[in-house]
Amino acid sequence: MSSGAHRADRRERPRLIDGYAEAASRRNRKAQNFSWWMTGMRHRLPENNDFDRRRQLGELRSVVDSEAGRTYLAEAHTGWSLD
Repeated sequence: MSSGAHRADRRERPRLIDGYAEAASRRNRKAQNFSWWMTGMRHRLPENNDFDRRRQLGELRSVVDSEAGRTYLAEAHTGWSLD
């Protein structure tokens, strides 16, 4: 790496550090929402009736039968970057 690249890295650090808390909070909220969504879609609760189970299956199918849904599922499951 050239010395110019090192200087650019040093100049970027304050901006990156200043934005870290907000970026990490956004990422955490997305992860919490994904976890809540997947739990609701994949787990049977004792109070669920036949309609609830069919709704869960329909939601799961709508995700896995769609390229966009599969992409979102893969990205969310592996985690998001901080940017």
